Amino acid sequence: MPRMTPEQMLDRLEIEDLLTRYATGVDRKDWDLWESCFTPEAVIDYTAFGGISGGVSEVRAWLEKTMGIFAMSQHMVMNKEIELSGDSATSRAGFYNPMSLAIDDGEKRLLFFEGGYYLDQLVRTADGWKICERVEEFSYSTRLNPHSNRSRASGPPERCRPIDASDLARVSRWNQQLQNDEGAAPMALDAVEARLQRWLISGYEGLIFEVESVPVGYALYRQTDPDLKEPDGVYLRQFFILREHRRRGLGTRAFQLFRNEALGGRRLVLEALASNPDGEAFWRSLGMTPYSVTFELKPDAAANPSGRSAE
Repeated sequence: MPRMTPEQMLDRLEIEDLLTRYATGVDRKDWDLWESCFTPEAVIDYTAFGGISGGVSEVRAWLEKTMGIFAMSQHMVMNKEIELSGDSATSRAGFYNPMSLAIDDGEKRLLFFEGGYYLDQLVRTADGWKICERVEEFSYSTRLNPHSNRSRASGPPERCRPIDASDLARVSRWNQQLQNDEGAAPMALDAVEARLQRWLISGYEGLIFEVESVPVGYALYRQTDPDLKEPDGVYLRQFFILREHRRRGLGTRAFQLFRNEALGGRRLVLEALASNPDGEAFWRSLGMTPYSVTFELKPDAAANPSGRSAE
C-alpha cells in the first residue's frame, strides 16, 4: 500500500470522525447531529436488521420513534476500511451495538446485542465529508434469530417491538387467521397487506409480541382523534395471539405489555365481534366492560325486513 499524503491522512481522520458522530447522534438521540452526517439526498438502508430503507427525512422520523423505546444503546464503530478517490470515498466499518429495552414498568431491562457493518458511499462537500449512501450488512443479532427452529415459545412475552416493513407479510397472514377467528371470510392476502400498509401510514401503529425472539402475536392501534370528537385515549383495532401459543396466559401478558407501551393510563376502546365469543370472553376477563352495541342491516335483509319469502 503506497504511503498516504498529508491530505489523504486528513481525509481519513475526517471520515473516521464522521462515523463517530453518527454513532454519537444515535446513542444520544440527537437527531440533528445524526442528520448532519448525511447529504440531503442520501439513501439509508436499515432493512438487514428489520428497519426501513429511504431518504434522510423518512428514516429520521422512523428512528425518532423506534429508538424512543430503548433505555440504552451504545453503537461502537471499528475496523474501518476507507478507500479514497478524490472527492469521493467508500467505507466499510464494523459496528457492535448492545441495547436494552425496559419492561415490567421499567423494573427490568432486556439486553441484547447486534453486530454488522456499515457500507458507505461518501462525498466531499463544502461542509466536509458526508455519507450519501449507507447500507447495513447483517452479521449477528441476539434479538433477531431467523435460523431458529423453535416453533413454540416457552414463557411469557419478554418484550414488544414496533412492526416494521419486514413484518408486513407475516402480520397479514396473522390477520387472515384473526378473520377466521371472528367468523368472517378471510380477505385475499395481497388485499390484507395493502390495507395494513395504508393503516400504518395513516396513523396506526403496530406492536409485535415476542418470547425468546419468537413472535407470538401482534396489536394494531391508533391514538383517538379529537377532530372526530373522540375522547382522549387509544383505539385498539386488532389484537391477536397465534393459535399455537394460546391457553397459557400469553394473551394476558401481551396485553400488559401493550398497556405499558401504548396506553399511558389513558382510556382504551376496542370492538369485539358478536361472531367471536371467545374474544369477548377474553376482554371481559381483563376487566373491560361493554358500553355500546353496534348493529348492521345487510342489503338482503333491508330489501325484505319481515324476513318472509316474497310471494
